Amino acid sequence: LKGNVLSESVKYSVGYYLKHWLRLLGDKDYRELKKVDIQDYVIARTAEVSARTKKAPSKAGILREVALLKACFGCAVEFELIPFNPLASFKIDRATLSKRTDVFEKPELVKFFDSFSKPDQHYHGYFRCLYLTGSRVSEILTLNFTGINFVRNEVTIYQHKTKNFKTLPMSPELRDVLETAYKNAKDRSGLVFPNQQEIAKPIRKEIIGR
Repeated sequence: LKGNVLSESVKYSVGYYLKHWLRLLGDKDYRELKKVDIQDYVIARTAEVSARTKKAPSKAGILREVALLKACFGCAVEFELIPFNPLASFKIDRATLSKRTDVFEKPELVKFFDSFSKPDQHYHGYFRCLYLTGSRVSEILTLNFTGINFVRNEVTIYQHKTKNFKTLPMSPELRDVLETAYKNAKDRSGLVFPNQQEIAKPIRKEIIGR
């Protein structure tokens, strides 16, 4: 595009999404681009899983990808680079944006847990606890040793969404994770999985997401 029309963040997004557009749509002439191609693109992106995050792209992310591609064609028309926008009247069939089912099969879980390096073992325990209790990210981030009863073999977890507590029996695997955390803890009355720099604070969500 001519001039400094797009903000730096939008330019970055275009560069980032370009690889997906070329990979799934192909390097084709804009005149050959049909609405069904874009709908197939949406379906394909919904089914993909990122190698880095192990998650499918969000619905909002996919909508942004298509909107940005449509906007790029719109800018090209404005600067008389092409005579028409092939996506001008395109609307996504939202039924194809199916609910994400980020579920690992057992071999995938084994591979995931085996992938932690020695410096990251602290997070290994967190993720095992998350998996073994079926809890939300925030619930295990704020899990406290006061909620663990090794005598009764129970763990009590505060549910932020409902503002209630749930008490679960400890499986042998979960007990092993929590006993290891207790043995290595600097504060055995505080957080089970604290921030390694500030033990009074939980692990930051952005680190978990990484």
